[in-house]
Amino acid sequence: MDEHKELDDIARPLGTRVQRAGLRSLSEPERVAYLVWAFAPELDNGGADTFFYNESGRFAEQTVDALQSIAARDLAEALEAVIECFPDGEVPADQDERTEALEDAARDLEDVLDELREAYEERGPDRVRKATLRFYQAQTGTAPAEE
Repeated sequence: MDEHKELDDIARPLGTRVQRAGLRSLSEPERVAYLVWAFAPELDNGGADTFFYNESGRFAEQTVDALQSIAARDLAEALEAVIECFPDGEVPADQDERTEALEDAARDLEDVLDELREAYEERGPDRVRKATLRFYQAQTGTAPAEE
């Protein structure tokens, strides 16, 4: 089974739980899997700013921790640099407020968003997903899915 599908199979149901009961309803390995799963496709499909424009952007600070958990420190640091450009260094949880903050700081964010995208591409989307799966499997004691 490929990493995309395997991570999707783990994280998609977690997204439903997050919508119903919040991020705190997840265990640490579930939280890491969900946050990286929500982060990676945004960068794949629309760029670094897309992550912040969409719902997953409300978990930016927690995503930094998740990236550190899978040993993607370069990505975590690049994401932190973007977060620091928001007013008071905090990403608004409200999507409308987050969008307004992004638009207000557009010039300041351009370079750090590019750096985040470059760090992601340099690390490689597949490596990010594999590291997330390894972390999840190690923490939960689950075996990789068979092909």
